[in-house]
Amino acid sequence: MIKKLRKSLFILWILSILWLGIWIHFHKELLDPNELLRFFQSFGSWALIAFILASFIRWLVLIPSLPLVFVGVLFFPHSPLLVFLISMLGIIFSGILIYRFSDFMGFDSLFENHTHSIKVKKAIETYGFYTVLLWSFAPIVPTDLICYVAGTVKMNFWKFILALSLGEWFIVGIIIYGGKEVMKIFWI
Repeated sequence: MIKKLRKSLFILWILSILWLGIWIHFHKELLDPNELLRFFQSFGSWALIAFILASFIRWLVLIPSLPLVFVGVLFFPHSPLLVFLISMLGIIFSGILIYRFSDFMGFDSLFENHTHSIKVKKAIETYGFYTVLLWSFAPIVPTDLICYVAGTVKMNFWKFILALSLGEWFIVGIIIYGGKEVMKIFWI
């Protein structure tokens, strides 16, 4: 019964990601931060709720958190603390779910089938806190991936949460409180 549920959820998840990928392919303009901002503006008075929901469910379809942080900065320029809190809560919530459900979805078996799994497990067990911390801080690598790995190798949950929170706290803080100038140069 659990295997059928796991397989069904995995197939549903993959189909959701494929559907989103196809949809984004035909709506590439939404990848532009200005268009993403207009998308959130289309919700009118419900924009904050849409931002919160997007921050909390983005992990389901592998959407990185940082574009949402940028949108939050653009959409709520006078509320940086609110954007910071929503973004951090969404990232931590997503990280916990990914960590907890990585073995249920069968990601642990992916690592067992590769020869590098022993090295990855050893690195996480030995340097897990620092690996997650540095990975979470690096804006060019998907944080969700390290959450999957930490969950599959059963890294200490509280060390994982602390490392994830600290790493993301720094990068999200830099983007929110210093990113406006960077966004003006590159995007706006």
